[in-house]
Amino acid sequence: MLTGNTISQIIPFAVASILARTFLPSEFGLFSNLLALSTLFGIVSTGRLELAIPLPKEQNKAQDILIVSIIFTLFFTCLSSFLYFFAEDVGSLYNDIQLKYYLFYIPICVLSIGALNLTNNWILRSKAYKRLSVIKIIQSVINNFGALLLAYLGFGLHALILSWLASQFIPVVYILIKEKIKIDIKRFNFQTFISILKEYKEFPLINSIHAFIDIFATQVIIYWIISMFFGEDQLGLFTQMNKYIKAPIILVSSSVSQIFYVEVSKAIQEKRIILPYLKQTIKTTLFFGVPFGLFILFFAQDAFSIFFGRKFIDYSFAGKMSQSILPILILMFVISPISGLPILFQKQKQNLIFALSGYVLGILGLFIGVLLKLDIYNTLIIYSLFYGSYYIIVFFWMRNMVMDHDNQLK
Repeated sequence: MLTGNTISQIIPFAVASILARTFLPSEFGLFSNLLALSTLFGIVSTGRLELAIPLPKEQNKAQDILIVSIIFTLFFTCLSSFLYFFAEDVGSLYNDIQLKYYLFYIPICVLSIGALNLTNNWILRSKAYKRLSVIKIIQSVINNFGALLLAYLGFGLHALILSWLASQFIPVVYILIKEKIKIDIKRFNFQTFISILKEYKEFPLINSIHAFIDIFATQVIIYWIISMFFGEDQLGLFTQMNKYIKAPIILVSSSVSQIFYVEVSKAIQEKRIILPYLKQTIKTTLFFGVPFGLFILFFAQDAFSIFFGRKFIDYSFAGKMSQSILPILILMFVISPISGLPILFQKQKQNLIFALSGYVLGILGLFIGVLLKLDIYNTLIIYSLFYGSYYIIVFFWMRNMVMDHDNQLK
């Protein structure tokens, strides 16, 4: 898993300098707003039931969960299409007249997100980690080199969107062919549909709300605030910084978290202690996180300036932005891999309450910066301090969760 994710994250860095010289920061900003709106629907398009696919021992029940998830995905794909009819309002809201011309992509993006999440979790159930690694690499190659190719052919901003969509759909086709997934639709009926919803009701009722609010608070609202009060160029620099500076975090956490989720789930079923898994996971993330933090602190501005440098565009400021949110980045290294614990312990309601508090703190920090008429750098510092405090509280809550479980077994 780590090997596949490493390669998939190296590829964007290999072409990042070319992409930065091909597209303007404002184009990256517009694409980020479009993707954030798509993800807002896409993250809940399956009812979050894809997370339940690896859980049951029975293969038939896993298939039933998959079918219910597909139904949810089709529903949310249709629902998201109505956003196109409010294109003028959306463009005005973001103070971007160009955004409205790209909203027709949103239902396609929603469908792609749901389909890929479902197929990935089906593979995760079978523990075919090598295949998941191949999928990560395929996605990265198509997304990055596809954008360059389409831009060369004159597709403009559409190049970013179309290459991203291709990187979502092609892996789904690859999985369907390689895995030869067969679903016995004849044995599925309305009673089965209701039964799955009752048994796994917390996923669509709680986890979906949590995921929706997470995207809304950490992407849609933040991107809107930056677009409205600091401009789309600053948003472009911010999202580019986010993409590349968080790549190491995604590289480590996505590999470790999937394995952590499956192994801890198995340990809970077999009534074994799980504190060793938690300790090993934290050690692994800190091993990568500490050097990462030192690099950001001392070299981020120079790295962005040299690597992404473009005439008339100061990319060193993107590096400065990363330094302003460094506390959040380090805490993400620790929290992200173990974020599935509330699901495994069926504490999604409490997790949602914690998350809501964190989002309110983060957004409050941004608005304080805006009200004080600070520049984006100092505004992000306030945001980082507010939101970072939430991460610290959540970590100790999850640790206590593990300790309580292990103490009950002793």
